[in-house]
Amino acid sequence: MAVIIADNKDVEILLKELVELLQNAGANIDPEIHICCENNVFSIRTPKNNTPRKLIVLSHDMLIPASLFDFGLHDDALLIKDTHEKASPLQKHLMEIMVALYNATHQIKQHKQQCPWLTFRESAALVEFLLKSRDTPYTREIQATLKTGDENDLTLLTFFKTRLLNVRLNKQWAKMQDVFLPLIDCMNHHPAGSKYVHLYSEKNGMLAVNYRPIENSEHECFVDYGRMDALDSFLHYGFVNEETRLVRSIPLHLNVEGFGELFIATMETAIKSENTPKALDGLGRFLPAIQILKNKKRAEFSSLFIPPENALFSLRRILKYTYTQLSPNQEEQIIAEAVKKTENLILDANLQYYERLKDFTDSFSKKQNVENIHKICHLQVYKIQTYRSLINNT
Repeated sequence: MAVIIADNKDVEILLKELVELLQNAGANIDPEIHICCENNVFSIRTPKNNTPRKLIVLSHDMLIPASLFDFGLHDDALLIKDTHEKASPLQKHLMEIMVALYNATHQIKQHKQQCPWLTFRESAALVEFLLKSRDTPYTREIQATLKTGDENDLTLLTFFKTRLLNVRLNKQWAKMQDVFLPLIDCMNHHPAGSKYVHLYSEKNGMLAVNYRPIENSEHECFVDYGRMDALDSFLHYGFVNEETRLVRSIPLHLNVEGFGELFIATMETAIKSENTPKALDGLGRFLPAIQILKNKKRAEFSSLFIPPENALFSLRRILKYTYTQLSPNQEEQIIAEAVKKTENLILDANLQYYERLKDFTDSFSKKQNVENIHKICHLQVYKIQTYRSLINNT
């Protein structure tokens, strides 16, 4: 059985109960992992075996749809107010243990101290500035919740954002649902960490996470929460991801003479691999969903990334493909010039945003805790300037 290491006896008991419950239900949990909780921070480690392998495999029936429960808050404790009749006995028991773990480790209190939407909610101008950087269903929900002024609603919304995964349960064509991840919830993020691997059979689905050795990680087992830059990780999870080397562009609407309009969004949607145009093969996580409306001379991107050195030409490749689709008869030299012009517009707009955000928050007092904002601005500006220098020297 996996080793439990916790500096809180109640947490140790709860983690043992969680592991036993999952294993009795058929979960495959690597017996060599250490499930840790120190100073109310969870992690999973593998100190004795550095071999890449499956760590945890759960059937989809062990995942817990958030829609099956109605939650509330009392002080800084999470409560289950009501349970839907469709919740299985296993899901009820798992959810009760997870809520008990959250409360025993003061996760709501920690979240209130880390979540920017909560810590900055009294500064309407700063919140508005941050909202300009991302336009997603989540940020729209943040905006709507802020208008109601209900702190508990905002706390629950943002807390669950840090815990839920959107999946298709048991069938690949099933409707997407937000689910809690028993035990896997203990794994922290790293961009080189395991993907969430879904395996589907005729009867059900399985979720697996693997161990990927990462240098200087002290044998910690990570998952990759998704394509995030430093600002994404801060707005969604309350920490600044300094490991990631990319920058997601802010939302933009550009008019490019001779080609048309470009709408750059900040969504997580990407092209399915089987639908990837040959001209864009190999772009991986840098490839957005692209909609090209030739008759309207318009292209829409789910997002665009300013890439690191190991994917240096990905942005130009995406722009070149877009312009060859919008104007298939255009000369190659004119397309190349339009690509560089558009690239510069994107870089300038993002640099201006972060420079203005830094200037705006310079006047804030230390009590308003904008150090992370300044760190993000520095990181993003440095990455954009580095990209510009590299791409211009090729």
